[in-house]
Amino acid sequence: MQSQRLRASQTFSPPLPDPNAYIYSLHTAQLTVAYPIDVFGGGRSKVQSARAAADVAAARFVAAKTTIAANLTLAVIQHASLEAQITAARDAIDSDQQLVILLERRRAIGDLGESDVLAQKTALATVEAALPALERQAEHQAGLISSLIGVPTGSTPLDLPRMAELLLPSRLPVGLPADIIAHRPDVRAADAQVRGAAADLGTAIAARLPSLQLSGNIGGSANRIEDVFASGNPFFAVIGTLAQPIFHSHQLLHQQRASAAALDAAKAQYRSVALQAFLDVDDALAGLKTDAAALDAASRADVAASSSLRLTRRQVELGALGTTALLNASVAASQASALLVQAQAARLSDSVALFQATGTNLGVQSKED
Repeated sequence: MQSQRLRASQTFSPPLPDPNAYIYSLHTAQLTVAYPIDVFGGGRSKVQSARAAADVAAARFVAAKTTIAANLTLAVIQHASLEAQITAARDAIDSDQQLVILLERRRAIGDLGESDVLAQKTALATVEAALPALERQAEHQAGLISSLIGVPTGSTPLDLPRMAELLLPSRLPVGLPADIIAHRPDVRAADAQVRGAAADLGTAIAARLPSLQLSGNIGGSANRIEDVFASGNPFFAVIGTLAQPIFHSHQLLHQQRASAAALDAAKAQYRSVALQAFLDVDDALAGLKTDAAALDAASRADVAASSSLRLTRRQVELGALGTTALLNASVAASQASALLVQAQAARLSDSVALFQATGTNLGVQSKED
């Protein structure tokens, strides 16, 4: 809508019924519409490129959340493993302290020599020396967990699950179909980048081709606002425009070539991401296979070593064996216990790696869940 006050020159005939009137007001109401005809798909390509960019951002956001969830789960597993090792070390310390008391009593009555007592004290001190390092690592993992869940370290006590409370999924696959990697957010992001690059190439090609636009306007004009749409005052116009870029010094051609090169790069990046995804899944499956064997062997070794230590300790208490056999049995039991905890943690960690490699939900959970 437009209103203006005009004065016409006496040389020209004023657009009013009264030829002697040279000052007048002109009111114009007009609606203008322009619509580009997307003959060669340039506009559609821009929309597809924008959607692809949004898909890339969404996939990267999911990848970041998946990475944080995996790191948090691994930290919980590692903390539980360290707590189990700390518990085992403290149990060994208590047991060794009791043995030191027992051996000192036997030395007092002349049943053992000083070297036997010193050997047991050495074993006790060795276990005690290893405990602070384990406690420090456990505290570090607890701090890491606090950071990952957005809580200041040390501000709130964390009720974290122990090793026995962590469960594996009921079923773990021995093989997976190749299309499983399509669920990975990094693969989805790479795919969206290819789609976006292809759309950008379409936009660059369309920019070199003719463009068609339809425009029109309708309205009315009068010296009185109430007569704008009176008979004889309305007007309209329909315009079609066809434009062809000519003088661009090959700029549009080079932009098209650059878009084609970007598409080739996006395809190569997609191939690289897909190959890495296949490798991650294969490594995770191979790890689960070896973890199962290692866990079975570690379980049997722990049972055997614990039984041997229990029997050897009883024989030492009865005087049937010396401290050398007890020390050997104690070292073997400690090593077997540590290997069992490590095997359990490795199997849990590799299970997390498999779920992360396939882009699915993590399957390690607590019994409380």
